[in-house]
Amino acid sequence: MMRTPKAKGHVEMTSHSNIAPPNACSSQAQETPLDAGRSNPVPLRAVRTIAFGVLYCLTAMASSAFLHADEEKPIEAEAVSLGRPVEFERDIYPILEANCIACHNQALDESELILEDTKAILKGGSAGPSVVPGNPDESLLFKVAARTEEPVMPPWPNDVQAKKLTPRELGLLKQWIIEGAAGGSGAKSGIMHWQPINAQLKAVYSIDIDPNGRWIAAGRAGGVTVYDMAIRNHVAHLTDPAIQLPDGYAAPAHHDFVHAIAFHPSGDLIATSGYQEVKLWRRQVAAANNLIAFPSDSTLLCTSGDEESVIVASAGTGVALLNAATGEVIRRIDTDGQPVSAASTTSGERPLIAIALADGRIQTNDLATGELQQRSDALTSPVVTMTAPHAGDRMAALCSDGILRLLTVAADTGIPTVTAEIKSDAGSIQNLAIDGSTLITVTAEKKAELWKLEDATKTGAFDLPGPVSQVQVSVAIDRAVFVLTDGQTLLWSLKEPKQIAALTTDLIATRNASHAESIKALREARNTVLKAKVAEAEKEVTAQKEAEKKAEEELTKATAATDEARKKLEPLVAATAAAKKALEEKPDDAAAKKAVEDAEKAESAAKSSVTDAESRQQLAQKSVEFASAAVKRAEQRVAERKEQQDLAQKEAEVAAAAAEAAKSATSVVAGTQFAAVIADHQLIASTDSAGTVRIWNAADGQALDVLPAVTTLNESTTIGSIRSLKASGNTLTFTTETHQRFTRPAIPDWNLDSVLGPKPDEQTSVFTDRVLALAFSPDGSLLATGGGEASRSGQVTLWNVAEKTLIRELKEAHSDTVYGVEFSPDGKLLATASADKFAKVFDVATGEHVQSYEGHTHHVMDVSWKSDLTLLASAGADNAIKVWNAETGEQTRTISTYSKQVTSLNFVGMTEEILSSSGDKRVFLHKASNGGAVREFKGNPDYVYRVASTPDGALIVSGGEDGIVRVWNGKDAREVATFTP
Repeated sequence: MMRTPKAKGHVEMTSHSNIAPPNACSSQAQETPLDAGRSNPVPLRAVRTIAFGVLYCLTAMASSAFLHADEEKPIEAEAVSLGRPVEFERDIYPILEANCIACHNQALDESELILEDTKAILKGGSAGPSVVPGNPDESLLFKVAARTEEPVMPPWPNDVQAKKLTPRELGLLKQWIIEGAAGGSGAKSGIMHWQPINAQLKAVYSIDIDPNGRWIAAGRAGGVTVYDMAIRNHVAHLTDPAIQLPDGYAAPAHHDFVHAIAFHPSGDLIATSGYQEVKLWRRQVAAANNLIAFPSDSTLLCTSGDEESVIVASAGTGVALLNAATGEVIRRIDTDGQPVSAASTTSGERPLIAIALADGRIQTNDLATGELQQRSDALTSPVVTMTAPHAGDRMAALCSDGILRLLTVAADTGIPTVTAEIKSDAGSIQNLAIDGSTLITVTAEKKAELWKLEDATKTGAFDLPGPVSQVQVSVAIDRAVFVLTDGQTLLWSLKEPKQIAALTTDLIATRNASHAESIKALREARNTVLKAKVAEAEKEVTAQKEAEKKAEEELTKATAATDEARKKLEPLVAATAAAKKALEEKPDDAAAKKAVEDAEKAESAAKSSVTDAESRQQLAQKSVEFASAAVKRAEQRVAERKEQQDLAQKEAEVAAAAAEAAKSATSVVAGTQFAAVIADHQLIASTDSAGTVRIWNAADGQALDVLPAVTTLNESTTIGSIRSLKASGNTLTFTTETHQRFTRPAIPDWNLDSVLGPKPDEQTSVFTDRVLALAFSPDGSLLATGGGEASRSGQVTLWNVAEKTLIRELKEAHSDTVYGVEFSPDGKLLATASADKFAKVFDVATGEHVQSYEGHTHHVMDVSWKSDLTLLASAGADNAIKVWNAETGEQTRTISTYSKQVTSLNFVGMTEEILSSSGDKRVFLHKASNGGAVREFKGNPDYVYRVASTPDGALIVSGGEDGIVRVWNGKDAREVATFTP
């Protein structure tokens, strides 16, 4: 049996049936509530939008006129011998689940038959028991499955791609019945036996980009890959160490398909979801490793070329080689009692150590044995700094006289020789750096000069704006970095030469300011909307008061008319009485009779006039009452609107003050003590004395990252002030004033932080089925999830991110699977999208239902808020985007650009533009106001499951069936990057 995942963003279409991915677990798997590979029972109305082609239920909808001949033939059950009893949960339930349960479950019990557990199976339905234990030939379930009795199951053809049982499946069913039909509930069974997901499945079913636009996380099958836009490459494959797979299989993030991915607003936390679980992955920004301590009276000189040894010098004890991983002393080297000022190692088959002694001599020793090779004659001036060998094994030794001497060390004899001297016309040389054959020096007069290491010829020079404390160079990426004594760091191009940028941006302050400005804009936009609503409500009060005034005027008129009619009636009543009295005196007088008749007629007409007038008066009175009530309602609405607007005004003022304070903080310059070039990734790393690391783009100097200072290691060892920084690959190596050496990654790893869902000490989960949707609240304190059992319930939960605890489950939020969730920009409301064709909004604080949006004719796949909370957009499996008045629930527009289901969408930033993707291979930006297409993002050759963007819309990312992650410039739709599986 195949297991296929349901994932937000995919709706099965017959034209796309070939993309259903293989099973996440084997046909012999035992499934439990923790089974990430189990698909759910679903009725036909739900099955068409269950993601990734979940196998459909069997139905009896097809006409016998279209039955294929071989489909009508009886099936011969295969003899089955498992070497163990047939188990319901492990062997039978998967067969029933794929072929029967969708139509025979607690929610949809066709023929009153439920096949979800053995108790219900034995009970049977309207046709009686479906299984007779021990006797398959008398068991209706076996006979219809074997196609020996009508109605055969499944019928053929059917529009859900169901197939008849295989001989082996039928044999398993028969053997189970023979053995007594023992078992339990497929939904509540034992331990799951996982099998690896087919490694050929590369489709990107879930994707997200962090708010800062640096990290992209893409889900393929059970894996998650994190890409770094700064280096245009992948930097991590998220792996759960608890998942053990056979050799040859890459460790995944989830056993099941990854159905949803969401970045935390900080960008340092990723949420991913699978079957009955959500995992949180944290970027290890404070990670530090390989701490070693060297003697308190020693100075770190260098490391060996293979980075396995650390060379230190101590007063009176010479040089010591330490193991770079443990800090243990490998050996000690005598230096003839001389203090050591510098050291370096050579390369080649027999690496040597070159040691600069205080008396000006250069001593060489065999690195492997420590054996002394040579001590040279004293140089004119003692060496202050010595570099590793470059360009023909030349080492640069900067001496105390400000002259740079180029040395070579003979590999066979270890004899050091001065091959050239470099003197600057601009004063004594104080700093230098070498990369390959390029040497750069900086003089006391703030002059930078470029030299060819092979022949010591000068190739260029330029002035610097201040004294330099350190210089780093990389020829491969044409960059030099100068750290000035005032803490500024300058990035230069060597070819021009010219300054590219000053690396002084405080990235945290800049991001805080940007975020504060966004919050300010959101609050101001909402305040503007509410001001307009107050004005609108006040106009309504005015209009209602005008209506009330007119109603009162009509009432006055009606009252006067009634009074007038009553006055006219009084004499007529008297006249009738007088006529009757006259008739009593002359009973036979015809004239008297006629007078009575005329008087009564006149009185009756007058009474009718009074009745009509009183009716009109009553209607007028009711109109006044209605108008007065309308005025009160309008006034109440004004009061409510004003209360909302007052709160919005205060929030806007607070946001404005916060934005101003955050802006002021950006004026602080990020100081630097040391810098290093990470040439492999075209990055620059810098650090202050406290150890705060800043990462910069070497191309343009853009600030990319800030790694907080590490103050302690192993919960006990305190880290001292930083006194040097070196980069090799992705590793940054630090030394401290307290004689310590440790490393940190320039691009930190992502590690599993926690798992949400499974209940402690139970084989159950909070989540009833797959989690298909994830969203963090704007402040990052909450995580919302969407999922549920198809055709039965839509599950929505809210989690406390810091404490990893369930805050609330929105009971009966939907009647079918939830595919989309999104918090409102102010974090007070939560919008949801479901297979029950509804979008809904709930109050986050109380969980109460606020509004429903009905109008889609198929599953609602996603939902998103406009920044000012006036509009809500929803994506439908009916190929439509619908735009709603968020407050009233009224539909304002339908956008019908796509020819297949709309798989995902979101409003972009503060705009009215809606970014969306579809199964018809396309990605668009539309305007909510008129439905017009703003821009199309082209390049996807197949089904697009998910699209996402940075909050400002600067970067757009998509993932689809071809497995390629595509990144576009959101402003011009230019493709800027692609990442293949």
